[in-house]
Amino acid sequence: MRERDLHSFSIRIIFLSAILIMVSWGIMAQNPPQTLNDSILYYIQQAESSWHKDIQKASESAEKAYFLSKKTNSPYLITEAIAQYGISFYSNSEYDSAEIYYDSAYQIALKHNLYSSIYLTLKSAALGKKSYYFKIIELVDTQYPLLMEGDSNKVNLLLSQLSATLEIGRSQKADSIIKIIERDFSGKTSDSHALKILNLKGKYYSQTADYTKSDSIIKYLIPFYQSSGDLMDEGKAYLILAENAMSISNYDESMQYLIMARKLYERLSYQFGIATTKMMTGSLYSYLSDYNEAFTYLFEALEYFEENENLNEIQKIYYELGWILHLENLNDRARNYLSKSIKISRQIKNYISLGDTHNAFGSLYLNMKQNDSALIHFDRAIHYFSKTGNMKSLAASKFNKAIVLEKKGQNQNALVLYRETYQVDKKLGNTLGKTEGEYALGEFFRKNNIQDSAHFYLEMGEKNAETLSDKSLLLKIYKSQAAFYTQTNNYPQANSYLQKAMNLQDELFIKEKELQLAALETSYDLKNKEKELDLLTLQMDNNAKTIALNNKKIQSQNNLLIGLSIGILLLLLLSYIIYRYLQVKTRNNEKLKKLNKEIQEKQEEILTQSEELQASNQFINEMNALLEKKVIERTTALQRAHTELDKFFYRASHDFRGPLTTMMGLVEVSRLTTTDPSVASIFDNVDVTAKKLDKMVRKLQSVSFLSDYQELPDPDPIHLDEFLKFTVEKFTTEHIHKKLKFKVKNSAPKQICFYTTFLEICLHNLIENSITFNYNETIVINIDLWLEKEHLHLTVSDNGHGIPAELQENIFEMFEKSSHISKGNGLGLYLVKKVVNKLNGYIRLESSDKEGSIFHLEFPLFDKPASDKPTS
Repeated sequence: MRERDLHSFSIRIIFLSAILIMVSWGIMAQNPPQTLNDSILYYIQQAESSWHKDIQKASESAEKAYFLSKKTNSPYLITEAIAQYGISFYSNSEYDSAEIYYDSAYQIALKHNLYSSIYLTLKSAALGKKSYYFKIIELVDTQYPLLMEGDSNKVNLLLSQLSATLEIGRSQKADSIIKIIERDFSGKTSDSHALKILNLKGKYYSQTADYTKSDSIIKYLIPFYQSSGDLMDEGKAYLILAENAMSISNYDESMQYLIMARKLYERLSYQFGIATTKMMTGSLYSYLSDYNEAFTYLFEALEYFEENENLNEIQKIYYELGWILHLENLNDRARNYLSKSIKISRQIKNYISLGDTHNAFGSLYLNMKQNDSALIHFDRAIHYFSKTGNMKSLAASKFNKAIVLEKKGQNQNALVLYRETYQVDKKLGNTLGKTEGEYALGEFFRKNNIQDSAHFYLEMGEKNAETLSDKSLLLKIYKSQAAFYTQTNNYPQANSYLQKAMNLQDELFIKEKELQLAALETSYDLKNKEKELDLLTLQMDNNAKTIALNNKKIQSQNNLLIGLSIGILLLLLLSYIIYRYLQVKTRNNEKLKKLNKEIQEKQEEILTQSEELQASNQFINEMNALLEKKVIERTTALQRAHTELDKFFYRASHDFRGPLTTMMGLVEVSRLTTTDPSVASIFDNVDVTAKKLDKMVRKLQSVSFLSDYQELPDPDPIHLDEFLKFTVEKFTTEHIHKKLKFKVKNSAPKQICFYTTFLEICLHNLIENSITFNYNETIVINIDLWLEKEHLHLTVSDNGHGIPAELQENIFEMFEKSSHISKGNGLGLYLVKKVVNKLNGYIRLESSDKEGSIFHLEFPLFDKPASDKPTS
């Protein structure tokens, strides 16, 4: 019994000894050297090599190096450990803390005559994240001359300054720095420096709108980043490619790059990179007009940047939000965000952002027809873009300024800018911009009756637009050509271009609907691709775990081989080690099976959700069909009621008219035959009342007439001077007891093809309105007719008491009156609005209480009348 126990005890001692030997070997194989300085250097090197690959591992190594460095007397190891520890704060967006550690490392290095400029480079990176770009530029300008010739850190300082100048749009300064680097350091830099130089050159070409060169450089760099496992720089490269693709409207490619960048930053756990990707994704969705998605991504990014005070990124998001709100016509909110963007841009002196924001402000005010304000902002945008070196953005702002100048009547200045931007687009090879310039010049010369130049540019623009297949631009040129040939009295050619324009407009309408659907499908596809990439990432993680397990297997096998070399005494342990190894392998295989099972369950869950989504879509489609059926039924009933109401108006007005005519005749006879003054006075009052009722009946007849689309007459020739003269004489005769003063101006051709009845209804009712609501001794009525862009314009203004603002909103409704003390019947302006709607026209009222009213009407001459629809 004792011998058995002794034997068992001996085996245990041998087993424990072998385990102790194996563990000791494993610790020596995996841990750094045991001397203090060697350990510090090991952790410093491990941190330095891991920042762009595994931030968590790098942070852990930096922390170990920093706390170990407190026990050493080596100034070099102390400064390096402090600097690496500072980088851990930088990676966690704690930039102030990082700057403190960088300054500490710099001071220790200066004190011991060590290379110190590398710590200034690190400090520049922290300053850049806080948007202190001018501090970086000044820091490098101060320190660069102090460095010795041949100091490799000189190029680091220049690269920091180059990055800062690019961020704030100082392209000329950036160009000079690139030339200095290429002149003084060509062939003398390390591989890492060469890659950084190329990366910043790619960013420089992107900023100066040379996207082809930029893409070529960045795509050349990506394989180097991938081979070295540099996730951070690879992510930055994809962001530059995404921005370039977005700038040339290649949105699908841009989204692919953004998804790849985001996956790299998520693997790296680099929150600043993730937020930057979200910001750019929001910008991309705004280009796709998916503003809900855009707001979601932009506000997620904004939350991070505001928390970490990244001013440059904050102002970019404010600009993007302001631009989207401007497109949504939410002008007050747009101004709020754009103002915030300008304030920060001025603070950090970012010329790119100042140019973009002022250009956006100019567009906002241009759409609001505040031309003076728009001009101020376009001038400021031109000022800043001229400093960035981006000729494309500069030309765009100048072109916008030319539009404003032309609207303000400064034709000569506008022409100079149109020609200048046209030459820039030709030089850049921007065919689209060149074609838009040809259209602008052609339209400008056409408006100013310079026919030869107008014909030249419009012909060139038409050819280039057809080559580009830009149908929207081609439609504008067709319309301009039609107007040109109308001006030159070449009506067959004008009609030909009008027909082309109408056909193209129909085609564009259909295509616009298709594009909207395609945009929705693209957005849906992109989201699906993002989900697919998530699944792919999961698979990659599984593969990484498998590789890790395989590495453990290899390590175990190495341990086994070393164990065998220990000697015969360890042979007793071999069976046990193999047994334990098989157990580990079995558990690992079970884990892999479990993981595969979980993936399969996830796939089945996704499939189930997809089936549920299809069922929901089918239910929604059925509900939509039911709703459409109900809408059709109610629309039919409403149309039937409308028809019956029109018939009632028609019959009632005709039935009233007969007795009224008879009564007025009898009154007139009675007035002539009676000799009694009191009786004659009564008949006069009866006559006035009958005529008022007759006017009411005739207006009801007009309502019935306008509602009957099928009975509208064809356009007929109208001699405008005779028409206006007859109208003025008619009202002068009818209101002989009032002092009427008509001022008539006709700038239109003497004869046009239009609807006489409709024009008569509008003019008569507006004049009658001006007479009825005017209590001045002399009633002044101004009538102005002119032709502009194939549209007939009619303006009727008076010196009456005006229409109060609170009544203007509903003034065109049936039986609504323009005054609380009105004696009218409330049908006159309703009839005018109905005519305008019939002819696809436009009506605008300018009036204030006691200051008269101005009614401006605009009718297209060549449009055919349509069914009733609201005007703008």
